[in-house]
Amino acid sequence: MVGVGLSSEGVSPSTGLPAPAGMGLLAPDPIFPQRDALLDEKIIGARIAAFLATAAAAPCERKQVRYRPRRDLQVLYRVGADSDASLVSVHAFASGESAAVYAQALAGAGDEGPRPWVTHVPDLDAVFWAFPHDRAIVGLPVLADPPPDLRSMVPGWSGSEFLTYLPARSAVVRCLDGEGRPLAYVKAYADDRGARTRRAMDAFRASRRSDAEPLRTPAALGYSFDWRVLATEPMAGHPMTELEGAALELECRRLGEALAAMHAAPVSDLPAFERHGSRRLATATQTIALAVPDAEVSVGRLVARLEATRAGGKTASVCLHGDVKMPNVIVGQHDLAIIDFDTACFGPPEADLGHFLGVLRAERCLGRRSAPETGRLEASFLDGYLRGGRRFEAAALAWHTAASMLIKRAARLVTTARSHTLRHLPTILAEASQALEGVAKI
Repeated sequence: MVGVGLSSEGVSPSTGLPAPAGMGLLAPDPIFPQRDALLDEKIIGARIAAFLATAAAAPCERKQVRYRPRRDLQVLYRVGADSDASLVSVHAFASGESAAVYAQALAGAGDEGPRPWVTHVPDLDAVFWAFPHDRAIVGLPVLADPPPDLRSMVPGWSGSEFLTYLPARSAVVRCLDGEGRPLAYVKAYADDRGARTRRAMDAFRASRRSDAEPLRTPAALGYSFDWRVLATEPMAGHPMTELEGAALELECRRLGEALAAMHAAPVSDLPAFERHGSRRLATATQTIALAVPDAEVSVGRLVARLEATRAGGKTASVCLHGDVKMPNVIVGQHDLAIIDFDTACFGPPEADLGHFLGVLRAERCLGRRSAPETGRLEASFLDGYLRGGRRFEAAALAWHTAASMLIKRAARLVTTARSHTLRHLPTILAEASQALEGVAKI
């Protein structure tokens, strides 16, 4: 396959700049011909050094990519080492559009004086933002030194530790007291999703019937509409991602029980589950086919089978978490806490179950888990769910597992643009197809 818009000499034909090695699994993108250069750590490292007036030899690492072929390209870079490191988000635009975006950024800054936090790179049709400035997250710059209205949500908040940053989407900080102890977590959004998340969190908390339930959920401490910032209480325990072996099997069973409790909660005032609808299947198909044309036939066949066996479902809709995975689970001594309710919705229970199974199977496809271990974790998880007094339809579970693997796992290999994982795309598509085996038309 021709790689990433390369000529035979290894040079991007659109920019005349060397293209990064290892990205040859992606097809050329006529809307973002500069993609190759923007993914190149050496090229962008030099541009960022000029932007920030730092040493050109400072290490530059590509930390994160959000790439949707012919629609969007954002790259987050880390420049420098240790405490002196800086984050810079790079946003690509179609031909000539970056100038207008840059002008808008300057106009929106008002009379702040010099603006070393944003710059325009015309030859790459890109705009660079230096953290903590962001194209869309209005609350991000104030989280390090929050104004009184934000501090009032977390009494004693005297320091901030940045944990995650998704350019133009969200950022999370840990709020610390004067002794460095965690008081809360605060998430800044690019839109009003935080308000919806707070409503979902409040509803789940209100539905809790006793402290004996196997599930904890954090309380929302407050939400600022002006800053689009949500504060939540910290959950005692340790991340499920730290476990392995028998301990992980045990907690998968407890996770199943906790999810059963969540699905039993009398909460219905949530958005409808739409992630596995025809539109999302079509979007995933297009994402994969445009970036990896060799996969177009296999993904097309998979989607045709999904549509032909679409899970109508006989189980009643329930309140779903929407993103059940180990990083969103905090293990306590006697129970579990599930965090991050941004995708909470109302839909079939098999959607939550299939999402978690899809995560496990994708990890197996990527070589991170063995087949026997994956089987044990799946069995423990589903056994816990049944022990929690809930039921599921096997055919619907298989369908949602396959749909989740396509939409959340296979398409993500493209959108993150990591060559070492993208090469596993055929395996994950085959695994999704295998999940559909034996599924009768519902």
